[in-house]
Amino acid sequence: MLFYLKAAKPRLSGVRRRNVSPASGPRDKMRRLEERLSSQERTTAFLLHQAFRLKDDIVSYLQESTGYQHRETAARQLLENHVQTIAGMVQKLCQDIEVLERQIRTRDGATAQTNFAVQSLDHKYIQSLGDLRGRVARLTSILSDFKDQMQHQQKWTEAQLTRSEDQAQHRHQLLNAMKERLEAAEKKIDEKLLLLSLKLEQTEKPEEYKQELNQMRSDENNLHARITRFERQIWKELEEIQNEYRSGFQSIHESLELLKQIQNAKLKLEKKKMKKDTQRYKMLQEVPACH
Repeated sequence: MLFYLKAAKPRLSGVRRRNVSPASGPRDKMRRLEERLSSQERTTAFLLHQAFRLKDDIVSYLQESTGYQHRETAARQLLENHVQTIAGMVQKLCQDIEVLERQIRTRDGATAQTNFAVQSLDHKYIQSLGDLRGRVARLTSILSDFKDQMQHQQKWTEAQLTRSEDQAQHRHQLLNAMKERLEAAEKKIDEKLLLLSLKLEQTEKPEEYKQELNQMRSDENNLHARITRFERQIWKELEEIQNEYRSGFQSIHESLELLKQIQNAKLKLEKKKMKKDTQRYKMLQEVPACH
């Protein structure tokens, strides 16, 4: 009987060993906590079972050896020591259970905070995504309106250019007609001058024909000067029209390039912001694995 009591004590002290190996993750840590709680419960149940069994054995032993006072005293002392050992172990188990409960509460609090942060980030991410979609839709609408305006402006410019080309062609035709008339008029004037010269040689009043000849030459020079001025004016107007439409096309091209640059810059900013939000979202999702 005494050998049995002595052999039970090392076995009970071995139960008090704790597993302090670090957990590799939240799930492993939870599993280890549950295993530790289950182990503590099994140990407590085993100790209580051993205590009651030992009590029954001692009572039976005392009943068989009522005449031996020293055996009774030794058995009672052994029983008291064993009960104190069991009480100490039970107290230690209770302390371990309290520590485990505090760890579980701390872990649950950290998990709740992480879940709240993840939910908040989810809400912000969804809201940012909605804002981004709205901005993209607005930019698309603005770009579509601007594209329609540019197409309308391009059609108007093409119509004006066609009209200008028609006017230039008409002025060229008019200029050619005037040149033909001028050539015909010069030819007639030359013929008249030739006739006047012949008449001047044959007439008795050369002064009158000479004055008429000078007047005709003066009229011819004036006509040449007027035609030259008119031709210069036409070419100047044509050059101004070409410069004006060339400047208009250049302004349209610069406006399109500027709009394209603005749109690309806005899209880059939105993509950068979305990338940052996504990285923050992934980081917060990885937070529970670190606790």
